[in-house]
Amino acid sequence: MQSKGDGASRPKVGLLGLMLEAYDYSFPQLRKAAEEFAALLQQEIGRFVQVHWPGICNTRALVDAAVSGFEREGVDLLVVVLLTYAPSLIALPALRRTKLPVLILNTQRAYSVPADAPADVLVENHGMHGVQDLANVLLRA
Repeated sequence: MQSKGDGASRPKVGLLGLMLEAYDYSFPQLRKAAEEFAALLQQEIGRFVQVHWPGICNTRALVDAAVSGFEREGVDLLVVVLLTYAPSLIALPALRRTKLPVLILNTQRAYSVPADAPADVLVENHGMHGVQDLANVLLRA
């Protein structure tokens, strides 16, 4: 791994943070939590690489624009993180088209989610369903 040193010599990573658009309406506080989580990921990943972050993508158009931007910026790796659940259909077309290597980062904030967890905890920590969905459709594609 390259040292932190000069930013120009460090690898570039495009961080594609996905979220379900409907959550903006049904759980409006969730966007703030997802943005805070994304900022934490940028900080941690940024210790090793340059991170390009276009903001949360929750529609196919936003994903297409983000991936095109990563390609123009010449990132070395596209890292997909499901900040909450997001359906694969918003990301699949752009991820199939790109020549960039793709890494799906399976992470969530809570170590475990108990059966009696409140709805906000469940929603904040169920990106795993999107990981399974996206990995499956990419494999099939």
